[in-house]
Amino acid sequence: MPEKTTPRGLEFIAGDRTQAWVSIGNSRYLVILEMVTCREDNTYVPPGAIGFARMFPLVWAMANEDLERIEIQFTAQRPRHAMTHDDPTMERDIIAKVFADVNQDHVPIWPDEKHLPYWQDFFEYYVLDPAKEFKGREPETFDHPLQRRGEVTMVDSRQVEARKIDDCVFRLVVGTQPDRRVIGSSLKRPRQGQFDNVHLAPRMRVPAARGLRPSEAARMVASIEAGSGSAVVRDNASDPSARDVFVTEIVMAPFCIHDCLHLHTRWSAGHQDKHLRGFDGFTPHATRGAPAVPANQSVFVSFPTPYTLRYRAVAEPAAAGEWQCFVHHGFGYVIDTWPAPVLSALGIPVSGKAALDGIKVVAALNAFNHDEPLPDLSDDGDGWSRVYWRMRFGGKDDVIAERLTFDLDKCLR
Repeated sequence: MPEKTTPRGLEFIAGDRTQAWVSIGNSRYLVILEMVTCREDNTYVPPGAIGFARMFPLVWAMANEDLERIEIQFTAQRPRHAMTHDDPTMERDIIAKVFADVNQDHVPIWPDEKHLPYWQDFFEYYVLDPAKEFKGREPETFDHPLQRRGEVTMVDSRQVEARKIDDCVFRLVVGTQPDRRVIGSSLKRPRQGQFDNVHLAPRMRVPAARGLRPSEAARMVASIEAGSGSAVVRDNASDPSARDVFVTEIVMAPFCIHDCLHLHTRWSAGHQDKHLRGFDGFTPHATRGAPAVPANQSVFVSFPTPYTLRYRAVAEPAAAGEWQCFVHHGFGYVIDTWPAPVLSALGIPVSGKAALDGIKVVAALNAFNHDEPLPDLSDDGDGWSRVYWRMRFGGKDDVIAERLTFDLDKCLR
């Protein structure tokens, strides 16, 4: 790589008015593409309990002269359908979803709730089908100037200061009716964009009730749909006069024990592990809550299909002789619960499966203690579809409610 020099040039005039300048310098540009795969380990989130594989489609770029901008783009596409392995709780279609993580702690209503990843305590806002939501979306005046049609911003290098968006998030008070909500603000860390992570995964389903009379089935479906959920009704094979109601479109979040590909451009400030910290300038793993890309980069994503992610990163400016590293955060893909013992909250070594089973028990107990809807929600699988549903939905008695609602247009600013 030659040293940075002032390019030599030849200036000339052709005819009366036309003039040109031709560089005859020694400009050099170096781009390296590197695909790194890592063996399974248990340091992702939740730490200790789940085994993840890592994939890093890295791009390195450098020039011997100052550049105004370097831009890279790649597409990650999953199969349209998941491998369900005959799991009756798994649906087939893989659908992307995007989340913005919470940056402040929320006081729990009941002591054990702090151990549960309820959506109102874990996220600020989300979009569960961005391919549909953002298809053809034209950039707004508050979007990044380089944002293109159909894109949203994951990292915004312009935002060098923390910022707050008031009165845009509405958090359900646990164990209450839907109108008991706390109005909150969305706190944004420096360089944080509109979303923090993308998950590409199938949905799940769970039986809500079996053998209902048609009128009972209709009431249950209406209750589920009023809470923004989805439900289907099927004839009961053993009793033609009865109906089975299934809750469908259950979203795996905030963590996915099943078939899920994660991309996190930022982890919330609540994570203290070094590998979950973001960049301080060009130093990785340095600052809690900071984006996991260098400080001169902005990142944009779009979704050509529900199972496809298009990633675009722009570094500006790019100084001469300085490596620009793209996609440093990589992807995570969940494999299974971690077989080796991990320490529980009580300091007792337990397996990853046992630690996660504790979440199922506490979720059920919380629902019972707060008289939340569908207390007898059954499960034909390993119990996780029930947990995912309860993390997103609460309410009181037979009134189902989203734990977290928000003004999306305001949150994206």
